[in-house]
Amino acid sequence: MVVSDTEIQQRLRLGEDSGWEFKQMEFKGDRPTSPRRDELADEMAAFANASGGMLLCGVTDDGQVQGMTPEQIAAVDSLVVELSTDAVKPALRIDVHHRELDGKAFVLVEVPRGDTIHERDGRAFVRVGATKRRLDGDERLRLAQNRAQSRFLWFDKQIVPNTGFETLSERLWEPLLSVAGADDPRRGLMNLRLLAQDEAGVDRATVAGVLLCALSPQEWLPQAMIVATHYRGQDRASGQLDAQEIVGPLPLQIADAVKFVTRNMRVAARKLPEREDVPQYRIAAVFEAVVNAVAHRDYSMSSRRIRLSMFKGRLEIDSPGQLPNGMTIESMDTSQAGLSKSPGPVGSGEAERWVRRGCVAVAEGSPVGPGRWGGVERVCSGVWVGAWALSRRGAHGDAAARPGGAPSGVRGVPGQGGAGVRMASSASCGRAA
Repeated sequence: MVVSDTEIQQRLRLGEDSGWEFKQMEFKGDRPTSPRRDELADEMAAFANASGGMLLCGVTDDGQVQGMTPEQIAAVDSLVVELSTDAVKPALRIDVHHRELDGKAFVLVEVPRGDTIHERDGRAFVRVGATKRRLDGDERLRLAQNRAQSRFLWFDKQIVPNTGFETLSERLWEPLLSVAGADDPRRGLMNLRLLAQDEAGVDRATVAGVLLCALSPQEWLPQAMIVATHYRGQDRASGQLDAQEIVGPLPLQIADAVKFVTRNMRVAARKLPEREDVPQYRIAAVFEAVVNAVAHRDYSMSSRRIRLSMFKGRLEIDSPGQLPNGMTIESMDTSQAGLSKSPGPVGSGEAERWVRRGCVAVAEGSPVGPGRWGGVERVCSGVWVGAWALSRRGAHGDAAARPGGAPSGVRGVPGQGGAGVRMASSASCGRAA
């Protein structure tokens, strides 16, 4: 999470709390001598055992930045990394940032929420307010149970820290609720696994809730976007004609991705005897492919984005993730029956179910239009995540265009001319002919 200077200055004025700790540093030359090593390690472990937090090294208790030399900054950096990996067990994966305010340097340490109990020499602490408290036997047992359960939760069911009921937009969640759910929205959203309670009993949005119902999911999940590019020729070196970073809640991303393809694809014409436009790609097939890329991608992969690439003669959609265990590209044609019951990497299907249902809310006015996605409810339900290649040749050079019929890989979609749909794994993405 990127913290702005303005937010840091505000925090310095407000003081420490559950998510922020200030540490005044003392040095002998360039070597840190205070606070003690075990104190720093316990502070980081306490944050990890709660909801994560920020440790500001080089800031006094009353919020004054001391200022450190470059050598002292480097020494503090090395110290906190060493403590987080060697002193705290299991090791923490912290982010360390060198920052400066009014010409005075300090170190900001971002500690993530842990997925297990973190301790030092058998002692475990948890952040409570502006202090850390040692976990006793019962508390430790409850935390261990909760963290163990969270490790086995599908990613889209996990809670997102620093969110709440107000994070979710009523305009986005209202179409998803039944009449009974609308009477008690909090309970309705919990039943849909879009809202859940954390270890302290506080209502938090889940990953699925943020993806579907937050106005800007990228504030918490920056990887949740589609990078769309229209290239001049057959490869990425041919130059770009159009590019767009598609953000927002998932149903809106789907609609905007289809619009991107619509405005960039070629449209031919034929006379039968009336003039009839023949788009380069079936819009229904494009919609199907984008929905599945969005619903089945692995959102736990924070360094990857969905890539939609339009080349001269083909369209590729690269959705981060892996094929289900034991599945290969070659075996897909003979394994469809088994695949239909397999959960997608996103999780238990919560995201997929509500992505599809949420599309209804944005379909009006989209290129697809209401009532035009008959195959969406039946195609690739809970299947796999990888790369889709929409091409007249297909992923391996075989003919994929099926004018007048349903595209390959899509069931229940009326034929509209244009290219069909082929599937490929992430490993082969970018090699579709």
